[in-house]
Amino acid sequence: MGAHARLTLIGLTAAALALGALACTTPVLRQSLVGTPRVPSTRRAFESLAPAATPSGVSLILDNAASWAARWEMVADAKESIDATYFIVEDDIYGAAFLGHLYVKARQGVRVRLLLDGRGSVALTMPLLGRDLLQELAETGNAEVWVFNPPMPQLLRSVWERSFLPMSSGTHQKTLVVDGQLALTGGRNLSRAYFSTTNEDAGAMVDADVLVDGPAVLDVRASMERELASKTLARIWPDAVNLSSQRAELTMLHAAMDAWVKGAVPSAPAQAAAAALQATALAALDAPPVPAELEHVRLHLAELVRAQGIWGTRPLGAQPRDVGEVKVVASASRADELDDAAVDAFVRALAGARKDVVLVSPYFVITPRLQRALEQAARRGVAITLVTNSPLSSDNPVAEALMLDTWPLIEARVPTLRIFAKRTRHLLHRKLAMFDDELSFAGTFNLDPFSMHMNSEMIVAVWSKTLNRRMRDEVDRLLAGAEFVEYRIVKDAKGKARRYPARHPRAGQPVVAYGPRDHVPPRDIVGLENLRELMLSIRAAWDFQVVVD
Repeated sequence: MGAHARLTLIGLTAAALALGALACTTPVLRQSLVGTPRVPSTRRAFESLAPAATPSGVSLILDNAASWAARWEMVADAKESIDATYFIVEDDIYGAAFLGHLYVKARQGVRVRLLLDGRGSVALTMPLLGRDLLQELAETGNAEVWVFNPPMPQLLRSVWERSFLPMSSGTHQKTLVVDGQLALTGGRNLSRAYFSTTNEDAGAMVDADVLVDGPAVLDVRASMERELASKTLARIWPDAVNLSSQRAELTMLHAAMDAWVKGAVPSAPAQAAAAALQATALAALDAPPVPAELEHVRLHLAELVRAQGIWGTRPLGAQPRDVGEVKVVASASRADELDDAAVDAFVRALAGARKDVVLVSPYFVITPRLQRALEQAARRGVAITLVTNSPLSSDNPVAEALMLDTWPLIEARVPTLRIFAKRTRHLLHRKLAMFDDELSFAGTFNLDPFSMHMNSEMIVAVWSKTLNRRMRDEVDRLLAGAEFVEYRIVKDAKGKARRYPARHPRAGQPVVAYGPRDHVPPRDIVGLENLRELMLSIRAAWDFQVVVD
């Protein structure tokens, strides 16, 4: 089970069960804070979004290895400042080496600010358990390290307020800003699954980032500034007494990763590559490390040797760059306030669409408000394509359980909707959307309740025909292969959904031509059905509505 699945189950199941027993009294949200607006075009929809548009460059980075190289190169080139916000940072070779890179740059005098989500990065941020690397970074004197919504205080707040929202909300942003000149955001957290190739790692994901240059970079950084003003922050300070220094580990991992991405050491055979990496790592130290520290580094180096996809990727080759009008739409976490900016952006873009819409999202558990926007678009004849996961590829069993018998109902209500689900094992983690020919969204926003009503999110909205075409070409490439299947309901000659007859176990529901039950093992389907029943039984504990019937 992946990190997202663990967090979802903790946030929605355990928390809801425990706090639902306390008779959660948070009122149900109004599902239309601004209604479903009438917008005559996607251009008007784009113009209605805040903040003001700025002419900026945008590069779409799809390849996992190239995305890691971009991050590494950005940090390496930093001269004045590095601002980073991440939902998940794991203590694997990628997360630890990234922290090592920040440590080295801070030692060189670059100002570093790092903000981590308390739930997503719990292993690194919990007191007395995993803070050593972060405390070492803070000890440089040039780095501020913060935890957003640390779990234990928020658990107490949840119990006190009789609501699971405080402990379930957080920052879902994944942003890196260097010198106020370049910004990188998208779906990728800092762990192996996001940067390994699908050939190397069974858990590798299919993801996307956007690299932004120009004035819009300041809007990305402003979103982090907003979160640094949150009342839910906890700052990580250096150890009062540093009994176990992590300086050598951070320094060695930075040196090893830097040599690896530059191709400065051999990539094979594995034993020779590991020996060369260790020699490079040791050469970066002024004194030999303690044996236990060296052994820990060796484990990471063995992991690095298996990361063949990122070897020799630096310097990163030129990435296709499009120039357009850019708006950075950021919504705050429910830990701070109710903010529907990201949802509103989608609703407005759907309202403005007149031709077609393509949505790429790992999950599809939507609110009534978003469904109404889809229904209205369908009534205007807008063709809508959704590309998402199936239970075979998803890391989120709760989302798949809620979608199991809901998607036919949505297709019946949105007759121009076509759903394509990934049936191979690698998780589709991209968050992209295209509206007509020129408006495109990319960022951290999923079509699920956590993104819509709990976590802070970021959408980079771009008015550019060439970027829109580039994204569409990638979707066409994905769907041209054998990795996706189409979920379909049976329709009559007029396009109206056929329903199961009265005596059928699913009486009144749309007749399914092909769906999850046709390609997912029966045992898995039973598990999803049971989980769906559980989630529906505790729906009174939610303070938002989702479309499930």
